[in-house]
Amino acid sequence: MLLRSSACVTAALFVLGTALLPSPATAAGRLGKCKLLTGLPPAWTDSDGVRPGVEGCHYPFTDVPVNGMGGCQNAGAAADIFGEYCEKQPGADAGGGLNFCGPAAANADNPDVLIESNPQKNKCHDHPGNAGKPYRYSCDAWCKGLGSASGKCTVIANHCGVNKDSARCECTPPAVPAVSLAGLLIMPASLLAAGALGLRRPRGWRRGPRMMSPSRITSPSTIS
Repeated sequence: MLLRSSACVTAALFVLGTALLPSPATAAGRLGKCKLLTGLPPAWTDSDGVRPGVEGCHYPFTDVPVNGMGGCQNAGAAADIFGEYCEKQPGADAGGGLNFCGPAAANADNPDVLIESNPQKNKCHDHPGNAGKPYRYSCDAWCKGLGSASGKCTVIANHCGVNKDSARCECTPPAVPAVSLAGLLIMPASLLAAGALGLRRPRGWRRGPRMMSPSRITSPSTIS
């Protein structure tokens, strides 16, 4: 029972420590959503989900999911593929509280804002009104949230196909996985718990039956 309890304590502490680590998808820098006209394909998938540090592509499909199931089995036209991009300037107001995404910047501009497509990686979804709603990310704020000095939006040429560029947030110096103080304290504590609880022999614990040595085994001839 004690061994089982120690395993539960260790797992709980490890999960808690991991949960306190900053997530690249939810770190600082998200500026909200904008409206991006994407054309007629009825269904789409995103190659990277919400990961500003990864250049992603949006792929079209001709079949939609039904009741949240299936869909995205028949590829659409390659011409409709598009990638994430660096925004040259904020877009105009589209009404209804949602702005149009701004135009793409030239490669040399390296502006701050990344247009980051969503939702989850490879999730089949539609674009109501032929428009997606990607996130706008400040790359500088996002990179600083990961511990870097600065960040910028960088174009990755032809990443999604010929003349189909993508983009990502590039940090200086490169971002490394940041660990919170709580995470640093809790995760080693889980290992200590494993040693203190998991390796202790519980009270009343017994080994299996002992094997008797041959010299102590009574032969049938000596039994009266």
